[in-house]
Amino acid sequence: MDATFTNGFLTELCGVEVTQHLVGTFTRHEAGGREISHFNFNSTLTAGDVTVESRAHGPEFLTENPDGSLTLVVVGVTMRNVPGIGTVGPFAGRSVTVIAPDGSEVLTHSAGLRGGDDVLCSVLRGA
Repeated sequence: MDATFTNGFLTELCGVEVTQHLVGTFTRHEAGGREISHFNFNSTLTAGDVTVESRAHGPEFLTENPDGSLTLVVVGVTMRNVPGIGTVGPFAGRSVTVIAPDGSEVLTHSAGLRGGDDVLCSVLRGA
């Protein structure tokens, strides 16, 4: 995968447009009727002249439900490093999203360690 897009979450959180460039891989296989993926990405967040490098990796589990919906469970770790500051905005946790047959998504569970978003936003704003 090689993709660039506006990161809506960080753009809203930080109050500046944050562009994200992802480069990485997905590996997929089927086990016991459910699809298991593993993602491994390098990412660059950019806001104006500021860039922050990060890595994200972990497994995803996709299960088809009897009603035609899908349940996506993502377990992962994201680490962002800013030279001279260290790790900012880390995340380690688990999320569960149900995807309805019409494609709509509902986040039903999110838990884990998240911290330093205020520092990450300050860096991205150039403060």
